[in-house]
Amino acid sequence: MHELSLAQALIETAENTLKELPESRIVSMTIEVGQLAGISIDALEFCMPMVTKDTAADGCTVTFEEIPGKATCLECSHPYPMDDFFIPCPACGSSKRDILQGKEFTLKHMEVA
Repeated sequence: MHELSLAQALIETAENTLKELPESRIVSMTIEVGQLAGISIDALEFCMPMVTKDTAADGCTVTFEEIPGKATCLECSHPYPMDDFFIPCPACGSSKRDILQGKEFTLKHMEVA
């Protein structure tokens, strides 16, 4: 389960941000997860209480925003949604594409007190 190491990295990133704000704690976090990132939001959500325990994020509210996959066909320039990597262009059937979004894994927002 690589989500555990991803959750740990998120908390490390968040805590590093707080180094300039001693005595602060994280109240809430918003995390963007792309549909094509290969990350299970359910597994990540399961791991968060384990990795936040005894940290500045202990007890914080975590919100996940799933970013849908989008691509543009490199053959016919047709933009189209993608929910996995094996979807060909619906207009021409080509699998040559430029992925525009959906691979994100970002700590988008953090509220501290």
